[in-house]
Amino acid sequence: MTYENTLPTKIQGSVRNSLIRLFQKWKGTTYVPPSTHEALKWSARDPLPLLSAVTDAHWQMISKDKKNKVVKDDTERVQTNFVTAKGSVPVNMKRKSANEETSETFKKQRTLKSHDTSASSSAGLLWDGDDYSCAYDALITVLYDTWTNNTDQWTKIFYGINQEHLKPLASGFKKYLMGVDDILLEDVRDVLRERLHAKHPTEFPTGAAGASVAGLAARIFHTNTTSASASVECTQCDYKEDLVDHRLGLVLHKMSNRSESTGSWLKNLEHHTSKKCPDCSQPLQKSISYDLPPPLLIFEINSNNITLSKAIGFEEDGMKLLQLKGMVYHGGFHFTSRIVSSDGAVWFNDGMTTGRQCGKDGDLETMSNRKLMKCRGKKLVLAVYTLV
Repeated sequence: MTYENTLPTKIQGSVRNSLIRLFQKWKGTTYVPPSTHEALKWSARDPLPLLSAVTDAHWQMISKDKKNKVVKDDTERVQTNFVTAKGSVPVNMKRKSANEETSETFKKQRTLKSHDTSASSSAGLLWDGDDYSCAYDALITVLYDTWTNNTDQWTKIFYGINQEHLKPLASGFKKYLMGVDDILLEDVRDVLRERLHAKHPTEFPTGAAGASVAGLAARIFHTNTTSASASVECTQCDYKEDLVDHRLGLVLHKMSNRSESTGSWLKNLEHHTSKKCPDCSQPLQKSISYDLPPPLLIFEINSNNITLSKAIGFEEDGMKLLQLKGMVYHGGFHFTSRIVSSDGAVWFNDGMTTGRQCGKDGDLETMSNRKLMKCRGKKLVLAVYTLV
């Protein structure tokens, strides 16, 4: 590129790491050169973070007296030709104790994080046994996987829905993905939890106390934007009132006991009102519908008879689909989650047992409704759909 004069003059360096870092800052960390082999390509889910700034050690000439220096130490009476380069740190070859090794391993695990969010895996969170965190872990696992599908698009969507909670959540996701300050998804979770606890301590307690995952979803996805319309009409005659704006929200809670699917539930958002028809005195019914397909929709499942639709269609300027993206399960005072990747693979995560890792649980296309409604003895309580 330098030969062809397509590389900016500011990108100069004598060593590899500084050149790569400058190129990343110019092109962005998501840029992948066209000639990159498939096995080496990176993406939002399998990232190549911005390289850390490294000051390389300078070469120096070794004098004859240093070269033949004998180490006069009771524990090491050997002659050495090694001289530590300026800027580097000498390695202590003494054997570490078991406690030291455990501490170092733990530090490495925290530093490495779980950036192995390749197309064949997803990232989870470690459960906090002191401050029960499973409701946050399960929902954030689904939301992070959703966000990584298109980081720019979902950052804008999160910002547009809720500035108070989703904006810092997206910012934390970005810092984690880029490896900024060694931040972990658990750190992102704890910031959200502390903010919610400060404003709603009863609803979002700390310690060995649980929280409602549906309540959590409702709080962070609360929006003041009008996104739906409601119409009131008679069930017996042709009386019908004009459409009015309605704040339906993105989390749907109420569910009838009759057997139906999430798709039909969405298409039949209606309930009887206390008003009577002025023409025939029969009860009036209010029907609610979204003006445009929402980017994300969350159903609180409180019926055993429901069928979980794998996709929900919206007829708006052509057919648009909301696809099943994630599921949260509850049982035994603990929440777990499943994530559906873009290729239809279903992944399972339990912060208590699988930690930051997710294990493949099947394929959405072939999974029956019975298997979707229950997972390892727990019942489905939340279904997350995203627009494709």
